[in-house]
Amino acid sequence: SCRGAGATLIVDEVYLDAAHLNGKQPLWTAASVADNVIATNSLTKVYGLGGLRMGWLLTNPELAERARSIMDLLSVNNAAPASMLALRAFAQINRLEERFRRIYREGQPAFRRWLAGQSLLTGYPNHGAVFECLRLPEGLSSVRLNELLVAEYETQVVPGRFLGLDDHIRISLTLPENELLTALSRVSEAVGRLVSRKQD
Repeated sequence: SCRGAGATLIVDEVYLDAAHLNGKQPLWTAASVADNVIATNSLTKVYGLGGLRMGWLLTNPELAERARSIMDLLSVNNAAPASMLALRAFAQINRLEERFRRIYREGQPAFRRWLAGQSLLTGYPNHGAVFECLRLPEGLSSVRLNELLVAEYETQVVPGRFLGLDDHIRISLTLPENELLTALSRVSEAVGRLVSRKQD
């Protein structure tokens, strides 16, 4: 165990607030398990404010103070406007989470309707994740697909190669429904083009 080895366990909880999208009960932070656990989180994923580069950690007071001291060396001067905006975001954190939930509730059914009409792409059951993984047709590179989407469709996916699955892509469900459907139609068209090229 970490305690037996004199180690500290660090748990990234950046998706924690999205993990209960299908229910109403928040999940407990890992920091509540033991005093040698640090849980980190940020305004990036669920709250959609990645540009602020602001986050937090939860742990015991001694570890928190050590982390704060280290941050003084790693991040000397945070941008004052970003810090002020982050404080305002924290004051409205429930509104930001509800916005995320609303977009997700719209995006998940829209994605499933789109997927039902796809013959070249395969999806998986979703139990509350904020993204979807799609399996590509055999022999199609996720990197090549993303390159085509960026170059000609102003759209981007996460190539599965970065996750050790080059025949998959990852897409976000957190766009407004009309933007999500537009992006999905572009993915369909790009996949179709690449498959046609392989067959020629």
